[in-house]
Amino acid sequence: MRQIFTFCLLWFLTTTLLAQKTIRQDDPPQSYPPTVSKGVFLGNIRPLRDLVPSSNPPSLPPSKMASKHNHFVANKLNNPNSLPQDGDPLAKPTSESREGGPEIIPGLNFEGIRDNSGITPPDPTGDIGKNHYVQMTNGGSGSWLQVFDKVTGQSVLGPIPGTDIWSEVGSGSIGDPIVQYDHDAERWVIMELQGIFTNELLLAVSDNSDPTGGWKAYRFQTLGFGDYPKLYVWHNAYFITVNEIVGG
Repeated sequence: MRQIFTFCLLWFLTTTLLAQKTIRQDDPPQSYPPTVSKGVFLGNIRPLRDLVPSSNPPSLPPSKMASKHNHFVANKLNNPNSLPQDGDPLAKPTSESREGGPEIIPGLNFEGIRDNSGITPPDPTGDIGKNHYVQMTNGGSGSWLQVFDKVTGQSVLGPIPGTDIWSEVGSGSIGDPIVQYDHDAERWVIMELQGIFTNELLLAVSDNSDPTGGWKAYRFQTLGFGDYPKLYVWHNAYFITVNEIVGG
């Protein structure tokens, strides 16, 4: 297991809400100097198989849809002559037809998590590990997590609320979950927003390749509210990107 996690927080789509100065679409892009955020170890999470869910798992289709407000407005095209032109110069040209490629046949097709409150967007996320498929989605009170056997498709855990996981280390969560599997370390990694404008990301790493076992939890501070976070597993680091709301 990696002893040091290197995180690169790529700040993009930065905007200022409720600030004294309003950033207009015609204003030039702003940049900020690099900042360092050291993770705080929150503690150990008991095996998820031992947790008693605090609420009933979702089952019925939602009766109505709840919408998540988008705070971002698309920027105007500032540089119509940006490079590269005419496609990616590093891409290898090929004359082969896509129709001549190998046929992909789905191995399993089964029902995933659904939330009764009808939160939209549900932001579903999931990954395949050594023996399991783990899925998370947004929920009415944060998120849901469910673990499936990747061979049979049968549920082996959950759905359980994400808040039940983070409450093990004295924290809450509000959704926008991410699930990734680190094949080199044989560990699961999940991430979620801690709260509304608390500017914190919660991250947990499983003790081994079994997602129903124990986890270790961490908290990372961001410059602003890190909406819509994404997590990428690389061979020597984990990378995080967010839609950063600064000054809101």
